[in-house]
Amino acid sequence: MRGGSLGLILMLAPLVAGFARAAEPPRPDPAPLDQLAAVRPFLEDSPDARTDPATIGKFFTPEIYAKLRGNEYFGYTYDEGYTPPETKKIRLRLVQTLPALQRYEAAFLYALVAGGVRAGLKPDRAAQTDVGACLLGVDTVSRPGRAGILIEAFVKNNRTGQARFIRFACGRENLDEAFLAAAEILMRMGAK
Repeated sequence: MRGGSLGLILMLAPLVAGFARAAEPPRPDPAPLDQLAAVRPFLEDSPDARTDPATIGKFFTPEIYAKLRGNEYFGYTYDEGYTPPETKKIRLRLVQTLPALQRYEAAFLYALVAGGVRAGLKPDRAAQTDVGACLLGVDTVSRPGRAGILIEAFVKNNRTGQARFIRFACGRENLDEAFLAAAEILMRMGAK
């Protein structure tokens, strides 16, 4: 009888496993590569335009928003024809936060300076490259163990008058790392 019970258990195991798998909630399919790489107009594509409109119009002008292209995974950019100057010096021209995020302004400023240093740039008040950035959002609760920020920023070559604009979100394990990672992305954009 013992051998028969074992045989019955072995025969029923795949059936039970199948029921267990059927009871699991379906996992969302990862975004296809073509969706991750798609380039679309910000005003038509960005979830922020629908779900967080309070972050729009706080730093960029309507003309810049109309020219931003990208997607929610990599951010949205617009390049007027920016060329990096020969010197590796930058000037933080404008750093601001939304009023509700004022308590993060010092950390944001520190991260921008540190991000510039990590990107091989040196702060200099007489630099030909201006950087401006605005902190639009901070999220430390929607994904436990993660923190994210939303920024708009520009880098401008004062000699040519041309700039690059970017709006993107950056998430990491904690807020300090998110600030530093976003600052590094921005500063590398100005160095290239």
